[in-house]
Amino acid sequence: MKRKLTLRDKAVRAYNSMVLRCKANKNYQHIAIDTAWINNRELYIANFMQGYKPNWHLDKDLKVPYSNLYSADTCMFVPAHVNNILRGKKSNSRGNADNSVVLPLGVSTSKSSKNPYQAHCKINGKQTHLGLFSTPEEAHRAWQLGKIDQLQYALMDTELTSEIIEALEQWISIIISDVEAGRETKLD
Repeated sequence: MKRKLTLRDKAVRAYNSMVLRCKANKNYQHIAIDTAWINNRELYIANFMQGYKPNWHLDKDLKVPYSNLYSADTCMFVPAHVNNILRGKKSNSRGNADNSVVLPLGVSTSKSSKNPYQAHCKINGKQTHLGLFSTPEEAHRAWQLGKIDQLQYALMDTELTSEIIEALEQWISIIISDVEAGRETKLD
């Protein structure tokens, strides 16, 4: 019979997973771990145990947008559905022979000659089609508006802490500002 994991066991597993992800996952090559956590695993474990909630994820870039650092100042625990909202599939290359032009987040090519770009995003874990568009910029704007809707919907979760609510509102403001300026939203 397996023994039940203690909170400390879960913290150690999460620590080891974070370190491995930053060392071995090509999508995390630009992510660092605070030297205080690297040099003192017990400090990480104490931080983990202080903020841990079952089935919540450690997030490094909701609290501090565009953060590339796992640290006590940048990380917080969030529900899985919140952690997944701002995940973006890396953009696809488009069009030219050397594939040097990259599509914005939430945009891919479609088979339609009239509207060759489609917008999509994950909503509640399911890929959702947001429409077909004549330009990648129009498709990306649809993605931005979809993300704003998702973030606003997430604010209705009654389990959220004031810190998570503040972070979600900050991201809503960032994306609204991007839409108003006609700017592409980037998540990293």
